[in-house]
Amino acid sequence: MDGIHCQFIAPALWEPGPGPVDRPQLALSRLIGLEALQAERPSLAEGHESTPESRMQAQLDLVLDALRDLQVQLRPLPPARTVALTPESVSVDGLEMPSGPGWLALWLDSRMPQPVWLPVTARGDGPAMLNVADGPLSAAVDHLVFRLHRRAVARSRREQGSDSLPTENERGDAA
Repeated sequence: MDGIHCQFIAPALWEPGPGPVDRPQLALSRLIGLEALQAERPSLAEGHESTPESRMQAQLDLVLDALRDLQVQLRPLPPARTVALTPESVSVDGLEMPSGPGWLALWLDSRMPQPVWLPVTARGDGPAMLNVADGPLSAAVDHLVFRLHRRAVARSRREQGSDSLPTENERGDAA
């Protein structure tokens, strides 16, 4: 995935050290959950039929919104920062990460009250290196970076497309 990168703003927190023994499994579980949460699904507002599945999804979305509101009241999120992410490295503007191993927590979706955890080795002189050996966690991180990159490209194209649409007079439409 050479060249794939993304930049976004998200609440971020650095936790030095190896973390709990189950953190790698938790990291994988959260990445899978984030992907499922962000999967394209029909919206009732777009005129799709109401099915048991769509009603259940709407109810789950309401529960997630309520959990997020409760979480913010009980424990506010850390400050949002600019994050640059590749499959191999991550840097976070303004977040102090002393050299050594640790975990970076990122809150990547407002509907997901828990952070996504990324294992990293911080270096004092540049981006932190992601510590994901080949396996399911590595594949999930690669997929996350690819999805975020793809969304940024699509957003950029939409923004450029809306700016470059011809006006009625340029199209030759009658006024």
